[in-house]
Amino acid sequence: MKLEFDNPWTVEGVWLKGNLHAHTDRSDGMLTVKELIDAYRERGYRFLSITDHGMLTYPDEKPSDILLIPGEEISVGTSSAGTRFHILAINIEGELPVEEGDPDESPQRVIDLTLRYGGLPIVAHPYWSGFNLQDLMRLQNYIGIEIYNTTCELNRQRGLSIV
Repeated sequence: MKLEFDNPWTVEGVWLKGNLHAHTDRSDGMLTVKELIDAYRERGYRFLSITDHGMLTYPDEKPSDILLIPGEEISVGTSSAGTRFHILAINIEGELPVEEGDPDESPQRVIDLTLRYGGLPIVAHPYWSGFNLQDLMRLQNYIGIEIYNTTCELNRQRGLSIV
């Protein structure tokens, strides 16, 4: 079976710099919501999803010059390495009814709920989490895998997830 796709560099469109995985001090980040948005804006980012753990985070005032996409990060289940699966739920309509950090909760259920809530499920920092191929193969219907995470690289030299 031959896999065919359009070369993304030859398709017309608008390319925007953005981040779909960022935390504030309401979760395990270091910056306030305003400081985080300002930092990304100052670096030329055009969109941002604040994905605090187990919650949707919104600014007091909606900025007009950077698109904010609602999201949250849910850490559940147990991988073969004994770590939690971290799933980003991007562009969801409301918080997912899942207990953050629950080792008995199914990561597949989080993916399914993300889709049901109109969102896009992404597996976050698989190398940092110690996932192997079997961990990823048991999950279905996620739309992406985070390839690089600066914080994981700075803290544990495990930011780049490649095969």
